[in-house]
Amino acid sequence: MQKERVLLCTITPQEPYIQLGLYNLKVYVEKYSVHSPRIDILEIHTHIYPTDTKTSYPSLSDSLLFEQAMKIVQKKVTIIGFSCFMWNIEPTLRLCEIIKRISPLSIIILGGPEVSTNTEQLLKRNKCIDIICRDEGEQTFLEIISLHRREIEITKIMGISYRANGSIYRNGDRKPLDLKLIPSPYLAGLIKIKKNTLVSIETSRGCPFNCSYCTYSVRMYHNLRFFPLDRAKRELEYIFKYKPKEISINDDNFNIYPKRSAALLRFINKLKSKTIVQIFINASMWKIDRKFILLLKQGKIHSAIGVQSIHKDTLENIHRKNVIPILEHNLRELDRNKVPYRLHLIMGLPGDTYEKLMKSIDWVGQFNAEEIYIFPLLVLRDTKLFSDTKKFGITFNRASKHIISKTKNLSHKEFLKAMKIAYTLHSLYNTGKMKDKILASTHTLNMKLSEVLEHLI
Repeated sequence: MQKERVLLCTITPQEPYIQLGLYNLKVYVEKYSVHSPRIDILEIHTHIYPTDTKTSYPSLSDSLLFEQAMKIVQKKVTIIGFSCFMWNIEPTLRLCEIIKRISPLSIIILGGPEVSTNTEQLLKRNKCIDIICRDEGEQTFLEIISLHRREIEITKIMGISYRANGSIYRNGDRKPLDLKLIPSPYLAGLIKIKKNTLVSIETSRGCPFNCSYCTYSVRMYHNLRFFPLDRAKRELEYIFKYKPKEISINDDNFNIYPKRSAALLRFINKLKSKTIVQIFINASMWKIDRKFILLLKQGKIHSAIGVQSIHKDTLENIHRKNVIPILEHNLRELDRNKVPYRLHLIMGLPGDTYEKLMKSIDWVGQFNAEEIYIFPLLVLRDTKLFSDTKKFGITFNRASKHIISKTKNLSHKEFLKAMKIAYTLHSLYNTGKMKDKILASTHTLNMKLSEVLEHLI
């Protein structure tokens, strides 16, 4: 029997960015498949993020999609898998439809966070899709490839929804995978790292918290697991040799187990690389140990910290556990030790008015964050917040099924004004163009950060 040819594809931002999930699938199948199918990876680059609230996520014309579809079909692959996120789902579905028209025998598979929760509806609306992988895909994808050789029946593959004989079926959920079983695509030599590349690695998966706007509170994502510490160290050492621009460690709570995270920081600092390492730390649940802060200070470690909102009722609405006095203490300690970090706020959270958002901005403005980001609320399918949209009066932007345009507490006019403030903050403060002047206004003129920003817009 002829060897299977498989293509893994995704639509990604134009900047150098590695789609790690696809390489995890490839390295897992290559390790455990008896027949070693040929697996190619295609990343279709486009502009992803909108410049204003009227712009939908990616902008790929039908002609460009047809061109990409022809390139894919000409590869003569038997299985085509797409990695789907909120920002690329629409052009991905359009691309799949074109491919199916040209090559009706191709098996098209979707996977990723955007398609893991509404699989039956997606299959009903999109007849070009054959199979959808729910949640983690490594073992599932390996078994799907085995279908071609009749080594397994489709009814036995856990974690999929699929189309067969004119009907749609949903198999049972798959148990979370033991992360020790997943080889490193970096250490396997599958990923080419260039100096301008933005590299990402996982050292854990999942999150133990229940924020209602986050998919980690849904099914297996809630199950917190760790890759072996030795593997993480070897990956970092391998990546640093290529001197990439930046490494992002994709753990949402990097410091949830301080002993483990401190060991990683000591290892990173020991390598003495000039590459920036981005981590996401939880600073609102417990006081960060001074020894840990000193480790953050020693190397080129940049921390991202989610604040989202400082208001108790808002935090309760989204099941977010922020202990503001602890968060304030930690930020003061980071400032005192001159540790670089950036802060994140979310506009449009249920319960937050425009005035309350401004108070959150003023609160974060009292610290020495290198960057402050204000993101519009994204309502992800099947999250607790998604089921509460009517309760909180959430209305969505016409160009996106995820970005809000107003809530019961925030009018559309106020939302647009908040978007202007977010853009001004990023373009003038985060880029450094007017950061010193903005800070001078807050200090010497005794103005609040929100007042300075409102004046600038």
